[in-house]
Amino acid sequence: MRPPSQSRVKRTLGNRNLKENVGERANCRAPRIGFWSHSFGILRWLCVTAFFKVSAASLGNRGGSLQIMSRVVTSMTLTQGVAEHLRSLIHRGEVGPGDRLPAERELAEQLGVARISLREAIKQLQDDGYVEVRRGAHGGTFVTELHRPVENWRARMREQSGEIDDIIDFRIALECHSARLAASRRNRADLAKLRSAIRNLDQVDGRAAFRLTDSQFHGGLARAARSMRLENAVHSARGELFSPHDLLVYVEPVEETKADHQAIYGAVRDADPDAAEILMREHIERTREQLRVIVFGSDGKRGRG
Repeated sequence: MRPPSQSRVKRTLGNRNLKENVGERANCRAPRIGFWSHSFGILRWLCVTAFFKVSAASLGNRGGSLQIMSRVVTSMTLTQGVAEHLRSLIHRGEVGPGDRLPAERELAEQLGVARISLREAIKQLQDDGYVEVRRGAHGGTFVTELHRPVENWRARMREQSGEIDDIIDFRIALECHSARLAASRRNRADLAKLRSAIRNLDQVDGRAAFRLTDSQFHGGLARAARSMRLENAVHSARGELFSPHDLLVYVEPVEETKADHQAIYGAVRDADPDAAEILMREHIERTREQLRVIVFGSDGKRGRG
């Protein structure tokens, strides 16, 4: 296990504190939530999450039936929301194995939640194998090596036919458009951050570092698109997948990833939205194939049900 990087975790968590009264928008009584801008993405509220599915219902419409939209609303507690967001950060590689989370009081303040809600969220993550709590002078809450969460995620992907393709299709829709917008809206600061993320690939010393630099590039591209909702959605979709590089048994494809990122960066720098979109699509399609092999075996053939 690599030494804990407390300063990096503080930067990851502390720079995203966005006070926001979600309750007013969700039409429910909820506390002021201090989640940073990437909390749940554009499709989720903290207090209530709604899922829609179409069903046929016969309404006695004199000659036939009418297709109606049936709405199923499920509640998400504050504790579940905190746990989901921290889990998403781990999936995206922004917090990795061996990292120590800030102390309970500090982290609760950064998130804008009560300590009891945070404590319960940490307990959920501990039960699921994402974190472990160590006692003593050098104790704290640490991210595990993630063996159990990875295997549980892999089993879930196998059981839910078409789930991987659904998530990847969503990523392609979001990140290809994000790349298009970035090519039109980026500024010098955006380009500098993208170059830095690419250079950092030369300095990675393990899978956790690889995931972090990969996430930095995709996150920087989303920010350059200048759409907060799109940026939130990109982070949310990426958080649904473990980075495939965590699951691969061979050496991380650093050179391949660097070449992809460099090509996408070149299109964005040259203000070529068509090329940026095409290159991003090819990049994510390679991720699809990697995931299929990882989850379903060497042929990777199982897809939508």
